[in-house]
This record gives sequence, structure tokens and C-alpha cells, in this order.
Amino acid sequence: MASVTLGLMGFWPGLLAFLLIWLFVMATGLLYVEALLVNPRGANVASISSRLIGPFGNILGSTTFIILNYSYLITYFALSSSILTQFLTSYFDLPGLHFWYIVLILAILEGIIFMSLSFTFLVNFIFMAFFFVSFIAIVILGIPVINETFLSHTYWLYLVFGIPVIFDAFFYQSMLPMIVNFLERDRKKIKIALWVGVTLTLVVFLLWSLITIGSQAYDTFLEAFSRGKTQEAGYLFLSKIPIFGKWILPMTLCTTCAAFLVTGASFVDFWGDLFKISLDERNRAGWKRAALCALVFVPSLFFTFIPSHFLNILNLVTEFGELLIGGILPIWWIWNARYTHQLSKTPLLGGGKWMLGLLGVAIFFLFYFIGINIIYQMEWSTIPA
Repeated sequence: MASVTLGLMGFWPGLLAFLLIWLFVMATGLLYVEALLVNPRGANVASISSRLIGPFGNILGSTTFIILNYSYLITYFALSSSILTQFLTSYFDLPGLHFWYIVLILAILEGIIFMSLSFTFLVNFIFMAFFFVSFIAIVILGIPVINETFLSHTYWLYLVFGIPVIFDAFFYQSMLPMIVNFLERDRKKIKIALWVGVTLTLVVFLLWSLITIGSQAYDTFLEAFSRGKTQEAGYLFLSKIPIFGKWILPMTLCTTCAAFLVTGASFVDFWGDLFKISLDERNRAGWKRAALCALVFVPSLFFTFIPSHFLNILNLVTEFGELLIGGILPIWWIWNARYTHQLSKTPLLGGGKWMLGLLGVAIFFLFYFIGINIIYQMEWSTIPA
């Protein structure tokens, strides 16, 4: 529902929110990488937290990471199967077999992840290539129909709701251990990858917001918001925008599958670190990687079919989990690494204690905004016009 929420507050408040969150996630991403580099090769949340914080940090970080990633995978299962059903019925006139499409997606994507980390990255690159083809087509079709009147609408109060949504969309820190190891812990390559990846994400989001907000009247977003607050509802809203045509279906399917692969692979890496499996063993095909894949996907498949009320509650707490993994823990790690254990001699993010303190203030406001957003969703009230 990111597009709907952004449409409610308008393009210019959204632009400000995007820039602020972009700065925040860049800074915390650099801290996350710094923590990885002061730890042994193959470290992930469990071992970093255990070494830099202690047993409490290990329990807190690991529990949060587990809940967060199972929540992601459950959502991706449900969304991708729904989109695949529509894709196959729309393009190939095949019957809608929702359950079997979930099983098909599980078998294909788990098989890809099982092969190796390198193969997973390759397939993910192919999915993202198809995504960008679809996205560029939508941009070309959308720019000519942008209405400046629609862009002029602003409702700054809805920044309270928009900032948590944008932070959720920018969350990427859990994949950093894989990227750091894939780039062989080369500081220069990692920094370039981080800057390019996060900035490209910013550009995509801004273009997407420009087109969706600039092509739709404000009442359209109000109506969409009142109909539901789920990923599926957001997709249905986008699919009804005429300029998107049939491009939105393959684009959403590719995006969801790519996110599924990255989340699954990062979760496999996390479990490998937690169970002290060497990096080489957890990254290549074998019985240990197969066991890790089963640990990732079997519970996800099981929880996909439990009552939706439980899943709604689980989704409510994911943003707090993202704030912990993508914000609180990196600051906590680096504070201890620099000033308690004297491990970090070459910081990736300058500013010293003042910068860490400033990021702490930003986390306070994010925590506040996320709390308001969750309370609002639990009350299920309707936004006033």
C-alpha cells in the first residue's frame, strides 16, 4: 500500500520523506558494513550481536531477525501466488489453482537458492532486469499523462503515516552480510555497491511516486485506502490504473520473486551463522545448505495457511523489527566496537559520537511514527478527506 499512502500525503511531502529516509538508511547501512568488517568472515546478526553486545544482544537480534524474515516470506508466498494466478490466467488462460501455485513457487525458488549463493544472485539479476524493462515502459507511458494539478496536492500531516511506509520500502540491511562476503570484504567495492544500490532505489521510488500521484486524483487514493491496507489491495489499486496496462503484472511478479530470493538467501546465511556452519558450506549445494533451506521455507509454507488474523498481527510488528535490525543494532554495534572494544579503527561513517547520537534521535522519531501507524491500523479507522 505504499503507493496509496504516498498518494494521500502528496508528491512534495513524499519527496522530503524519501530524501530523509535515504540519508538514514545510507548511514545505518555503512554502520552495518563496518560492524561486519570488524568481525570474522561469515558473521551475521547472531555472531555480531554476541561479540559486540553479549548474550542479550544475540537473543534480541536473532529473535527479531527470525520473526521478521518469516513474516516477509509468508507475505511473499501469498502475494506471489496471487499474482502468478492472475498472470497465468491473463496471458495463458490457465486455471487458477492458488494452492498449487504456492507449491510451484516454493519448489522453483527454493531450488534456485539451494544451488548456491552465486546462482541465486544470477537469477535475481535476471528478475531485476525484467523489472526494469517493465518499469521503463511504465515511465515512458506515464510521464505524458502527468497532471500538475494532482502533484500540487499536499497533506503534510500524513508524513506521520508515510515515513514508516517509506522506511519499510527502503529496508535492505539484512542482505548486507551476503553482499559483503560476495564482494570479498573489499571496502571500496562495498561502498560503491551500497551508494549505487540505495541511490538507484531512491530514483525508482521518486519516478514511481511522480507517475502514480501525477496521474490520479486525490479521491482515488482515499477510496483505495478505505478498501484495505494489504499488499494485495495495493496491487489491485495499481492494476486498475489505465496507463500501467499489463506492464504492472509482470513487473510486480518479478519484484516479488526477486525479493523472495534475496530474503530466502539472507535467511539461509543467518541460520548458517547461528549454527556455526562455515561460510563455504552454507553457500554451496550440499546437505547442510539443504537443511538450512528447509528450515527457512517449510515453516513459511506452513504459516501461509494459518488464519489471516495472526498474519495481520505479525505484519504490524515488522516495522519495529526493521527499525531494530536496520537502525538500533548497527548503532549499538558500532558504539561498542569503537568506544568499548576498540575494534573499529577506520570508520566508514564519520562524525563520531555526534553522528551516532543524531541517528539515535532519528530512531526515536521513527519509533514514534511507527507506533502511531500501528495504533491507527489496529483501530482500522478511515482517513478523513
